[in-house]
Amino acid sequence: GVSGRYCHAQLSSRRTVLWGKSLSELIQRLLGVTRGVADIQVHDLKGFSHGLCRVSGIGQTDAEIALTVRGIDVRAIDRNLINALDYHRLYLEAQRYERNDPAVAKEVRRLGLVDRGDPALAQILRRQGFDGPPRLVDAEGMREAIDEGWIEMSRGVRRPQDAADFKTGDFFPGVGGSGSGTYVYGRARGSSEPDSAQLQKFAEHYAAGGPTPGSVIHMAMRPDALITDLRSLTAKRDEELEWIRAELENTRENSTRRTELEERINVLSDVGRYAAIKGYDAYRINDVYAWVVLNRTALIVEQ
Repeated sequence: GVSGRYCHAQLSSRRTVLWGKSLSELIQRLLGVTRGVADIQVHDLKGFSHGLCRVSGIGQTDAEIALTVRGIDVRAIDRNLINALDYHRLYLEAQRYERNDPAVAKEVRRLGLVDRGDPALAQILRRQGFDGPPRLVDAEGMREAIDEGWIEMSRGVRRPQDAADFKTGDFFPGVGGSGSGTYVYGRARGSSEPDSAQLQKFAEHYAAGGPTPGSVIHMAMRPDALITDLRSLTAKRDEELEWIRAELENTRENSTRRTELEERINVLSDVGRYAAIKGYDAYRINDVYAWVVLNRTALIVEQ
């Protein structure tokens, strides 16, 4: 169930009875004076009735409830790692993405490190817990999930081994012009276009472009996934970079702090890494049928 839910159901003996109170009295008794809640206005809760109650034993904090009322997903705060990462290490990982130096490539292989995709993003996904396996389902289970609102997606791969790895193996994120991550075809949340056959066709077309016969992975993302679109994501990322650059202007040359800021800019310059750091499960590439998936654990995949 959803934490901190409110209901109109018959109140049990374990719940606080709030019948017969005005809305303002209700808000005061229900939310109290918890910091972050006291400034909620009556009109913020006008969609709720006088029968509001907190379900016993589930409870979000009042502050989390206040955020939900304002349309803020608490996960966007809980998952935010923007100030909790070792950017120096991520910077070094990002440099392995540029493998023009044969000595660097040799060292990567010797140490058994990630030698494909974006290794910096791989570290971020591991920290978020996004690199676990998806849940495998049969065709009937996939149809049922899509009917229940899961976001249908198809991914074309040019090597059969890549399909097996995605389902049960190690998760390595790819790279692309719209940010690092796993590129798939999918429809907008709540839409029926494109249909399943079209998504399959898009993925097949990509899979056919390799030297060997490829394959298509049929998948779906949970309906409550934390998602956004590339346009709004890029705007937020650019705001973050502007703040860092402003600090750079006032930072001494050749200082430790300046190096830290420059490395941070390098890591965050990729919008896929930024999205993963902020905790997004996936983002849609604006108004097209392409997505970048970051959280494999938010998926079901057809066997």
